[in-house]
Amino acid sequence: MPTLASRAQVILSICPPHAAQDVAREVARHAIQDLQLYIDANAVAPGTIDRIAELFGEDRVVDAALVGPPAWQPGTFLWLSGPRAAEAAELFADTPLDVRVLGDRLGQASMAKVCFALQSKAMPTIWLAMAEAANAYGVLAPVRDVLAEDGIDLDAQLASIERRARPKAWRWAGEMDEAAAALTALDLPEGWSRAAADMYRRLASGTGPSCS
Repeated sequence: MPTLASRAQVILSICPPHAAQDVAREVARHAIQDLQLYIDANAVAPGTIDRIAELFGEDRVVDAALVGPPAWQPGTFLWLSGPRAAEAAELFADTPLDVRVLGDRLGQASMAKVCFALQSKAMPTIWLAMAEAANAYGVLAPVRDVLAEDGIDLDAQLASIERRARPKAWRWAGEMDEAAAALTALDLPEGWSRAAADMYRRLASGTGPSCS
């Protein structure tokens, strides 16, 4: 990293959420004075972006968020915000990414990602908690049956989480921590984000519920 940071004029950071600030600090230690843009595309809270901007200066940081499947598949969005977001967007022209500038305020892209993550990552953990609680009291079958009457296939929900979440649970836990920090900064309840982070840590450690 020191060699890369000392030569690059544009740096794109994509790493696990919990490492975003450490990576930024390491880059800042070695970056050349004429570093033009530091594009942080990590799933972090707006407050984390603000702290990263303190390292480089707000005029050199672009807040970014990737949403969707791997970038080589259709339907992947790159949200950008900050004073130089439009300039950063030009770097991704003619790529598979659907690039959208959300505004000129740092934190807008990160908050959009937080809101998406609450739906796509926090909400599914409710199925995990429900299944584990029901199973502990021997009532998983009747709970499953009642949900089925409402058109909800609990087994399908759990299988989807198994497929999507278990391999990435270690990373999603950090993303939920960042989501909780974002909500806390707005004086909004953040308990479900903390609970989701805990469920993903349980999955990552192998102590979580079976999704089968």
